[in-house]
Order: sequence, then C-alpha cells, then structure tokens
Amino acid sequence: MEIKAEEKLKEKILNTLDPILLTKPFICRGKDMLFKNYLLEEVFPYIDLISETVSLKEGYVLSLKEFLEQSVFYTCQNRYKGDFIDFAQDVLISFDDKKYKEKKKKEGKRFGENDEISRFSENAKKYPFFENVEGPIYYIVIDRGEVSFYYKDSKFDLVMHTDNDIKEFLWKIKELDFDLFKKLYEINPVFKDRIDKFKEDKEFYEEILKGLRTMSSFDLAIENTIEAITGIINQVESDPFCSGKVKTVKKDFDLDSIPKFDTDTCLKTVISKCTSYYSEFFSDIDQVFMDNNINEKADYIIDEILFKTIDKLSYNYVSGIANSVNNDLELDINETFLNDELDSIMDSLKVNLKKLFIYPYRNKEADSSESYISIICEAIENQILFYEQLVNSTIERMLVAYGYVLRGSEDAQKTTEFKPTL
Repeated sequence: MEIKAEEKLKEKILNTLDPILLTKPFICRGKDMLFKNYLLEEVFPYIDLISETVSLKEGYVLSLKEFLEQSVFYTCQNRYKGDFIDFAQDVLISFDDKKYKEKKKKEGKRFGENDEISRFSENAKKYPFFENVEGPIYYIVIDRGEVSFYYKDSKFDLVMHTDNDIKEFLWKIKELDFDLFKKLYEINPVFKDRIDKFKEDKEFYEEILKGLRTMSSFDLAIENTIEAITGIINQVESDPFCSGKVKTVKKDFDLDSIPKFDTDTCLKTVISKCTSYYSEFFSDIDQVFMDNNINEKADYIIDEILFKTIDKLSYNYVSGIANSVNNDLELDINETFLNDELDSIMDSLKVNLKKLFIYPYRNKEADSSESYISIICEAIENQILFYEQLVNSTIERMLVAYGYVLRGSEDAQKTTEFKPTL
C-alpha cells in the first residue's frame, strides 16, 4: 500500500511539470537520459515528495515545480554535471543523503573492493574505456611491468583484485571499445601476458581472444621483412664461395613499413560526440550537420591539423632512425617523441574543436560543449600515445631484423639504445 501511494505521488508531481521538458535529454554524470527518468531515478528517491516547497541555503523558498524545472534541469545539469547529491548538499537547507550512500555502497560491490587507487609512477600509462560522456571510466594502467584494472566514477575508485572481477572487467572493456582493446593486446606485451594468465580457463580464454588474433598489416610487413633477410643470410651462409664468412647484409631502412596514424578512429570519436551534443537541442541531426558543415570541418581538423602535425613529427623521428641504420651508426629509440609535443598538439586541437560546437541559444550557462571537447581530447590523446608505442615497437622489430642489439643504458625511461653488430 505504501509503495503504491509513493508511486502515485511521483506521478502527481510529474503531471505538474512541463511535459516537453520531461522528454528532453538530461546529462547525468556523462550518461544521456530523459529528464523524466532522471527525476524518477536520481532525484525523487532522495527528496521529500510530500512538501510542496523547497528551502534553499541562499534564503529562497521555491515551489517544488520551480525547483525541479529550473534549479535541477539547468543548474544541477550544467554546474554539477547532473550529480544531484552534490547539488543538493550545496543548495538545500535540509538534505539527508543516507539512502544514496547505501545505494552506492551496494553498487560498489560490482567489481572488487572499494579501495583507493595505488600511487602509480610518473611513467605509468593509462588507457581509458568510456561508457558514457564524462564517465564512468574503466581504466587499464600499465606501470613498471604490472597491469592494474579499475573502474572510476564521480564517487568511487573500484580496484579489481580477484580473477572473477578481472574477467568481468575484461569482458566490459572489450565490449565498450573493441578497437582499443585489440590494439592494446597487439602492441603491449604486458597486457597480453596478463590475459594469457587465464589460459587454464579455456572457455574464457578462447572467448576473450576472439577477434584479437588477426595479424595486422604492419605485423605482416615486419614478418615478411624478417623472412626476406633471414633468407638472404641463409643463402650467403650456404654459398660455397663464402669461405665460411658471412657477407654483410645491405641495410635499407624502409620508411613505408612504419604504420600511419589512425585518423579514422579519431574522426569517428569527433562525429559521435558532435552528434550527442546537437541531439540535446535538435531532432534532425543530419540537417544540423549539413547547415553547419560539421563533417567537412571535422575532416579538416583531423586530417589537415592533427594528422599533418603528427605525421611531420613521426617522419622527422623515423628519418633520423633510418639515417643511423643505413650508415651503421648507434641510435636511440625515443619513447616520448610524440609525448614531448603532446601539450602543444592538444592545445591546438581544442581551439579547433570549438568550431564544431555551436550553441544555439544566447544564454551560454547550459552549454555542455566543453565536456564533449574534453572527452574527445582524452580519447585522441590516448590514440596518439598508442601510435607512439606502435611506431617504436615496429622500429625495434626492424632493428632486430637488421642485426642491431640493445646497448646498456643507465637512463632507460625515455630512450632505448641500440648498436649495430660487427
């Protein structure tokens, strides 16, 4: 009886609100949902539904209707990213978040323990998998040869500890971003080794590896190069006129063997976030894109600005490597040749991305474009760092094929030193 009465009260309150407003999208901690659903799930369980007024700390008393339609829809959504609890704690005179804490405590048991994240070193690499705009985020952190998994939202950092938690986590991130998961598996041996630890669980291991074992084009190119060089060496060694001496293999470092930066994924990320942004205001997204040349502008930003910058930095770096190889010189692998310029690249990208997000109203208070731009930049930054690793891992394999050996180095954080064999 009590439950039915509460449901009727919720319905009564909803009937007093603007029906058009209830059908508008609302961003709650990065998750898009209808404002009506947001009220039912995130607001009504934590406020006094019986009272027809709401008292604010600033001294104002609002009707419940005004509070929900104005303060919650606009202020809570834009200043607090839809986090009603933070908003309510700041603005309401009387607010008890006990129910919310109990709810989050239960949710916190989805993965592992509710722990604080261990302190990682400055060189730790983070790979985020986004469930929604602004979170929650599923992180893979690779630091000092170890892999850590954790889930993060506005309230919790949940670390994965048990095998079952990690398995569930791996399923989730593979579903969220298969391309990123696949790249990480292909180019990062630490992550690959962590997955390989589940080999004994054959059913899980075979399923999680589905779609990951296809050899990429650059892997095929490297393998072909190694086979060709091995063939030459074998031929020379078997030459009866060689007198037991192996002739020097001619080195010609092939710049075309270095993979290109993945602009397609970056462009898809930009278009996806632009679509989410404009869906807040318009129903005909295709028309909005056409009127504002969004596709053309996005293409230009990714190809003419981002790609050309990264391509130039990569070409200069790889050309230096090629010169050393072709002249039998010692060389250094710079693990941060893109990371060193990352701030400059991202600053330029942010400036240009703002041209894609055109707020349709004069009042800019409700403009959520900065949130979308931040998510785009974080995703593209991740792509850049992935590409940096990809280039260097390709170069290292080519160096091995050319007979280079690793030279001891006291400072192995930024460079890996190689020298040619005699």
